[in-house]
Amino acid sequence: MTAPADLHRPATRAALTAARFATPEMSDRPGIRWWWQQPTPVAELLEELRAIAAAGFGEVEIAFSPGFWADAAQREALDAVLEEARGLGVGVAMTLGAAWPLQTPNTARGTAYAAQELQYGVAWVDAVGDGGAVTTPVPAPFDDPDLERGGELVAVVAARVVQRGTSPRVVPSGNPWGKPTKVIEPEHSTLLDETTLTVLSGQVRGEGADAVVAWRPGEGQWALTAFWSRDSEQGVTSFLDAEAARAALAYLDEHQIGEAGAAALAADTSTATELFEDSLELNADCLFWSRGFLERFRSLRGYDPTRYLPLLMAHGQCRYWVPEAPPRPDFDSADADGATTDLGRRVRTDYDRTVTDLYVTDHLALIQDWATGHHMRTRPRPPTGRTSNRFAPSANSCAAAGVPRWSP
Repeated sequence: MTAPADLHRPATRAALTAARFATPEMSDRPGIRWWWQQPTPVAELLEELRAIAAAGFGEVEIAFSPGFWADAAQREALDAVLEEARGLGVGVAMTLGAAWPLQTPNTARGTAYAAQELQYGVAWVDAVGDGGAVTTPVPAPFDDPDLERGGELVAVVAARVVQRGTSPRVVPSGNPWGKPTKVIEPEHSTLLDETTLTVLSGQVRGEGADAVVAWRPGEGQWALTAFWSRDSEQGVTSFLDAEAARAALAYLDEHQIGEAGAAALAADTSTATELFEDSLELNADCLFWSRGFLERFRSLRGYDPTRYLPLLMAHGQCRYWVPEAPPRPDFDSADADGATTDLGRRVRTDYDRTVTDLYVTDHLALIQDWATGHHMRTRPRPPTGRTSNRFAPSANSCAAAGVPRWSP
């Protein structure tokens, strides 16, 4: 008796022989993507499935579209297709939802599980002559000065300016899809004295546009930076938050698979093969973020990144497509004499590692565990169009799932 496959490990296949080439098993035959673009009668779908099998295909990959997904008609069709496929000996794969990156009503903008981004605002403050206290309005995000997009104040950090650089700019995106604007990197980074980086969050009074901070800047000019977490305008599921993954999967359980589909999957563990998560074509105006990111960073990297938040600010790296080379950060680190240090680079590297780690543990691994509960593997596709990206070891990340897929 053949041992059951370990669905937590990548699929393997026995060596092909001449006889097996002559009469290939279903698992050796090619699969075909089967778009479900609009509501289609069950009888028509079954006719198509029979034609696909007769043409020699061994698997169909149902690609759901918003027009035919997550309703009673789609669930009825899926149940019927699974039953027919079992009789034909054809495997059935399906997409994880009807769009990519993963989107569900449970995890859309305005919910607790939507993808977040971190943006900042800055005020340039000169020390007063007697070294006394100053009260400074907490700066709003530079690309949303009226806080029209909302947002939660994460931290306020001040540091002495060693060398003032240029500011990032909001320019037309030039893309025929998505946002009409984008933020581009400054021509020169502002250098901050790393020994003066100071968290002032505890000295903030008031909320939103009325928030102020009372503090005592030292000699010279200081950058007072405020960091705001807000929903990414893309409106997809957070890929850095385990609770977001669970909320999205709960929606798929109820609305894509349904009770009858789940029973069919349990009754026949060989027909349903894989759940496909398409490319992570993610967009954030500054940094990928989540509500628990600071705590997760501390647990993974062993230190609190709050005072170093200015050094993380770089634009373009968290947008699809990303630039070939890492963008110039808005702020970088220097010693008291103005010589650039490697602190900024090291902190940005730790941020990248943390994003990748959370993608694996709080997204991929949870989806894979959920899929195995339905006797399937997952087949994730890492971010495409990203030669330099926040998911540096993305190919290795996909090893956490059942059937890694890489597409250039």
